[in-house]
Amino acid sequence: MDATHACDVAVHPETGELRILRYAAVHDVGRVFDRAIVEGQIRGGLVMGLSLAVGEVLDIEDGRVATTSLRQMNLPPALDGPEHCAIDLVESGLGLGPDGAKGIGESATVAAPVALASAIADALGVDVTRLPLSLRAISDLAQR
Repeated sequence: MDATHACDVAVHPETGELRILRYAAVHDVGRVFDRAIVEGQIRGGLVMGLSLAVGEVLDIEDGRVATTSLRQMNLPPALDGPEHCAIDLVESGLGLGPDGAKGIGESATVAAPVALASAIADALGVDVTRLPLSLRAISDLAQR
């Protein structure tokens, strides 16, 4: 993957409430044709990735998905992204697309949950070994 993400979080140890204070993402996109589109792909991917880490709920019973609608999954709206988010783009020209461009949306989705888990671990001084994390799971980690 040609990206790195980092974030700074505040965690309420009793409730597990989490607030992302700052977020930074750096991506080698190969070649930028339209900066706004590329940044939009990264923002969308990171909101999706953050939701995978702490928000979405997918109930599985006896090995089968029991969730029957997207409404039950607690999917985030686009406005749930970090308020302070810095995105830097690197143009290496090494992609397989036109003029060295690369696909971009997926890498943010992969990097975001890892960055958030690392920030939570750092804030609480514990190891985070599995995702997703509920508010209760974050609170339980804080009590260790």
